[in-house]
Order: sequence, then C-alpha cells, then structure tokens
Amino acid sequence: MTAARSSRATLLAMTPPLLSVDSLAKRYDAGVSGCSARVVALRGVTFAMLPGEAVSLQGAPGAGKTTLLLCAAGLLRADSGTVRWNGRAAIAGRGAPAHFATARRGLHACVSVRETLIFHAMLHDATPHARPLASMAELLDALSLHAILGARVDSLGATERCRIAIAESLILGVRLLLIDDASPATLPTAFFATLLDRGMAALFACAHGRDPAFSTRSIILAGGVIAADSATAPPSRHHEPARVAELVRARR
Repeated sequence: MTAARSSRATLLAMTPPLLSVDSLAKRYDAGVSGCSARVVALRGVTFAMLPGEAVSLQGAPGAGKTTLLLCAAGLLRADSGTVRWNGRAAIAGRGAPAHFATARRGLHACVSVRETLIFHAMLHDATPHARPLASMAELLDALSLHAILGARVDSLGATERCRIAIAESLILGVRLLLIDDASPATLPTAFFATLLDRGMAALFACAHGRDPAFSTRSIILAGGVIAADSATAPPSRHHEPARVAELVRARR
C-alpha cells in the first residue's frame, strides 16, 4: 500500500465519508409490453469519497455513470444497497449537501442566464453566499458566465449549460458536486482546485481518458461494475479499455 492510500484509509477510519456508496444495484425495464428487456445498470457498486477529493467517473455510454450519479444525488432509488452523505441516508431536498448538475437538465430556454440563476436561488430560498465562495462575482468569473449573463439559455452550447448547472449547485452551498457529461472545458482547473482546498468534493462523469488535470482519483465503470479504482489499486493496465472489458466479463 502506498503512503497516499495508507493516509486515505486512516482518514476513512477517523471520519464519516462525505459520500459513501455500498453494494448499489439498479435495474431498468426497457421497451414496451410484449417486447421488453431487463437492463442491469449497476451491479453492487461500492466506494467512498472524502472531502477534497475530485473523482472522475469514466466509462463508455451505457456503463452506468449517470445512473450512479442520480442515485448518489438521492434522485433515483436503487433496487438494493445504500447511499449515505456524512454517514446519513441520502435524501434529496432543501439543505442536502449534494447536488446533481448536468447540461441535459431542462432549463427555461427563453430566459437569460441571469434570470435562470436568480430563479433558481429564489426557488430554493437560497441567497448566493460565501459557501464556498467569497462572492457571487467570484463564481461568475470562475465559470466564465459574466459575459453571457444576458444571453438566452437556448442559444448556449453544452459546456455553457453545464457551467450554469454547476453555478446553481454552488449557489445552494453544497459540499458535494455530482456532475454529468463533464469535460476539461467544463471544469476550470484553478477554480475547482480552490473548491477542493475549501473542503468540497466532486464526482464527475466523463469519457474514458478525458478526466481533468485536477482529478485526485479515477473510477472506471463498465457494465455497471467498478472495473478499476485508483484509490485501491495503482494506475496500471487496469485502465486500458481492453482490460476493462476483460474485467467485466470475469465478474458476470
């Protein structure tokens, strides 16, 4: 065991993880009556995250990344297993320490970015405050939103829409960001490094090999199982796509 993994194990033993996922399983019924199939999205997924961690959740489309994020956010009920925030059962709602952010979430297309953020804050009775940012201006600057505050949401691309969703999360003062369809362009390195230094954590789904520079850890998800986790095994050929497929076949 390396010194870094030994230190992480000691921290996990001393304090409840910010996010703890244990034996999570989720299945879907896909199709229509008379022509349907059972799709297994997650198969016994287990991992934990500490404050200050930035975990890239990598995998091909259909690997189970979005399903895992939704369960971790308390927005989707798993068939079995548990999700805990700070040692307590994850229940989405006002005051929750975690928030799901995605460019695919429905936004009001005909309103501006400024109106979207104001509406979100009013909807959740949340005034932009200093957790974990010094000011709302810092948030807008860091996510490059100042220049597009007056733009209509439907005129923006996926990167800008994802940054709006991240801004909505931070307005609420959450400690755990759960980001879908992330990319290095979506996630400014210096800004997120600052958030991690302030005790936040981030779990973001991205394509294989597209994790941003500030990532502290990577989890490879394939076929609904964790094929590799850099917190429990050193980077190796486990991260090669052919090896991931081999591991998935072995666990079936």
